[in-house]
Amino acid sequence: APACSVPHISEIIERIHDQKLDSQPQTQLEVKFSKSHHDVQTLTFDQRLDHFSQDNNDNEYETFKQRYFYTSRYVHKEEENTGGSVNTKRNTVSFLCVGGEGPSLDPSVLVDSVHCTGDMIALAHKLYHEQDWDVHLYALEHRYYGKSLPKTDKSQNGEAYLRANEKESDDDNEFKYLSSRQAVRDIVEFIKSSEASKHFKSGNIHNNNDNSVRVRWISFGGSYPGMLAGWSRLLHPDAVYGAVANSAPVQAEANFRRYNDHVSLDLGEESLVGGSKMCLDIFESAH
Repeated sequence: APACSVPHISEIIERIHDQKLDSQPQTQLEVKFSKSHHDVQTLTFDQRLDHFSQDNNDNEYETFKQRYFYTSRYVHKEEENTGGSVNTKRNTVSFLCVGGEGPSLDPSVLVDSVHCTGDMIALAHKLYHEQDWDVHLYALEHRYYGKSLPKTDKSQNGEAYLRANEKESDDDNEFKYLSSRQAVRDIVEFIKSSEASKHFKSGNIHNNNDNSVRVRWISFGGSYPGMLAGWSRLLHPDAVYGAVANSAPVQAEANFRRYNDHVSLDLGEESLVGGSKMCLDIFESAH
């Protein structure tokens, strides 16, 4: 049997959504998560600074420490005398929460956060408890966000230097490696790395090895991270088996008035977010 089946995952996601929309309390999705994140590891990965440089060969290139988070909360453990190796007969999948705008990542990102709590953690919970799957959870911090800052001066760490020179760096190359193109490649390089696969304890499980059980990766994200999740699957299907891109504006459009139309609808309707006609009038008068 394949290690992961996209239609099967899609059916479970649809089931989660259907249960959330069901108005009957007895049929609501009941997934209770612990707020504790003691099981979440905070780690770093040597990420390539420029994935598109023509000067760097595979052995010599500049790197920076990219932060990521990992938990094996939804990975079954064998009997203690087996050393905790993974059962290769189980379906095994890795879920990757893609970082981006929003609060800086911390260990709570894989417990209860605006970044990953929705489909990703709820789906992992159900696959583990109801389908007997092993689900490895990861969250990768976006470059130049949080503590994943390339060093721009050898005498200072990246964050201190960037903040000290924030007003003076508009016209130089301080942020030339901050782009969605680089971020997509960050995702792919991380997935293919030995750093990511070291969490698969069994010697028969790898990221990319046709002679072993292959762990399939699903990327998750919303808004800009959703764009990155979708693009990573579109551009690198060899590494990313599937993507869940929520509210991802992958088709850029200048003067996108429909967004304002929807905001106006929300502000004017009490039943949606507690708005009112007076509230909408105030906003319209300000423009």
